[in-house]
Amino acid sequence: MAQSNPTTTQLPGDTSLPSTSEELANLMASSSQDSKYSVEDFFRLPEKTQYRLSPDGQHFAYLGQFQRRQNIFIQKIGSNESIRITSEKDRNITSYFWANNHRVLFIKDSGGDENFQLYAVDIDGNNAKDLTPFDNVRIQVIDPLENFEDEVIISMNKNNPQLFDPYRININTGEYQQLAHNDDPAAPIDGWMTDHDGKLRLASRVIGTNTTLLYRDTEDDPFQEVITTDFRVSVDPILFEFDNGSVVFAASNMGRDKTAIVRLDMKTGKEI
Repeated sequence: MAQSNPTTTQLPGDTSLPSTSEELANLMASSSQDSKYSVEDFFRLPEKTQYRLSPDGQHFAYLGQFQRRQNIFIQKIGSNESIRITSEKDRNITSYFWANNHRVLFIKDSGGDENFQLYAVDIDGNNAKDLTPFDNVRIQVIDPLENFEDEVIISMNKNNPQLFDPYRININTGEYQQLAHNDDPAAPIDGWMTDHDGKLRLASRVIGTNTTLLYRDTEDDPFQEVITTDFRVSVDPILFEFDNGSVVFAASNMGRDKTAIVRLDMKTGKEI
């Protein structure tokens, strides 16, 4: 029996592109002396990053360096001068956003404990306030409420370290109102959604491989389970219709082999 020729394996890509050992050696030799960059250059904080424009377009904010930590700076459009409005020295500010034209919110933990808290400060650096001054509590932003200048909706694990309850917080006074209860560790709610009036009306919980969507008509009503799907089916609400009724737009692959944008009636769990 005649032997067949061995098959030549074709490597992916263009195998002539990688540099030869000689080329690599020459490159390393040429860069070993008088290098402009050090290891510290590659790991240092950026001088300016995370630019954010104010809602009225009159100012912009950015994170810049102060005593080797990232802090918030404000600059008026058309000006070359900026002012620093925070003075954090122990930890970087990693996340912030405009609450309105005059006040900025930011999130920071203490000493790396990952208990992130919510802070507010005016754009001139005055009226700084810790909005969640609770020990061993972590917050998450649910909705910055762009149309409501003095409020923001967050969740925090103040009542139970394992569970996050939703709260509406006044960004000037720190007064807060609990909007719903998340008190079952065996079936925790892990997601919340508001309508266009800033009312918290939709929630989701995951138990094992199943996801359940919950809905309520008003914030005074209890949440009711509407639809449960397993890991093979996804129904992800995106936003309420603009009349703030019971219909939401959702990304869904229910009953189809691809995901589509659908209108879903949360009272019935049925597509419209």
